[in-house]
Amino acid sequence: VMSSFEWSSILGKKNLVLRNNVSQRVDDLGFVKVVGLYFSAHWCPPCRSFTPKLAKFYEKISKEGMVERPMPLEIVFVSSDRDKRSFDKYLSQMPWSAVDFSARDIKDKLAAKFGVRGIPCLVLLDAQTGELLTKNGRKLVTLYGSDFARKALDKEVLKKVNSPVNFFTS
Repeated sequence: VMSSFEWSSILGKKNLVLRNNVSQRVDDLGFVKVVGLYFSAHWCPPCRSFTPKLAKFYEKISKEGMVERPMPLEIVFVSSDRDKRSFDKYLSQMPWSAVDFSARDIKDKLAAKFGVRGIPCLVLLDAQTGELLTKNGRKLVTLYGSDFARKALDKEVLKKVNSPVNFFTS
């Protein structure tokens, strides 16, 4: 199933990059259910502690989702790194793709579009429609671990996660 949403309309036409100099077509994101835009940077300590957790869940979801069509999840790193070297070093620890570091305009547009104020920030979108599911992807990951991508499509869960009131105070 290819989505009706044109991913290049928000991510640009340029291929996404992965570690090991592999590249991926932007519109291939249409073959999954949920796309996470991961706003992060190597210089940010909370990012450096969240990234390995996210990577572990991503790898589990990818492995289990091999049999599913469309695949459950794809993540795209949107970097706030200060230079290409830091970006490359940080991307080498990530199992997903990234917006090319040279495309600073795309990064700025995405941050503005989704109102990203601080990092790390995981914005989850419906891959088929491009519709915003939540800007609180990080909270979903914390609450549901490797089940977070499935929960991102659950309207009841989203209501709680997107509510300004904190339902999860112990």
